[in-house]
Amino acid sequence: MSEVETTGLRKKISVDSLGFDYREVQKDMIKKDEKQRVLFRVGGTVEGVRGVRDNFGKGDQFALVGQFMAVRPDTGEIVQSSTLYIPDGSAHANMVAAAQREGFMGLDFLVDIILNLDVSKKNSVGFEYIAKPVSDAQTVDRAAKLKAALMADLPQVAALPAPKTEKEKA
Repeated sequence: MSEVETTGLRKKISVDSLGFDYREVQKDMIKKDEKQRVLFRVGGTVEGVRGVRDNFGKGDQFALVGQFMAVRPDTGEIVQSSTLYIPDGSAHANMVAAAQREGFMGLDFLVDIILNLDVSKKNSVGFEYIAKPVSDAQTVDRAAKLKAALMADLPQVAALPAPKTEKEKA
């Protein structure tokens, strides 16, 4: 794959925002006798969650908030966003739950988003999305990293003398 420039910021990263029509992808996969296909790879740092109304007005969803970048392997297109929706419900729910824990600092991750046609007959839509980790997720403490960077190679300055007490002034 040749080097492709990042196309810039998007409002969100999701299956839809990257231009995938699952019906078209599904037809192409059936034609090529594929059971699974990587739609895109996404990674970044989850810094929190934000509640949003779903597209059908039936309730709230949670968007992952942070710094994210995704690439489509079929086109090489690279996009960035501060909002992410992972289509694999359990993976998304696990990240949301982690981000809602008290003391959460951040979570670095990298996953492939896969369209899977190899599903049971009980699955009425005939496919599912899978978020397959490419590397282990790592908790991050951005404040600690920043503090370490600020303190690295900091020139030592002599401490100022303590102010004199009232007794010492007399």
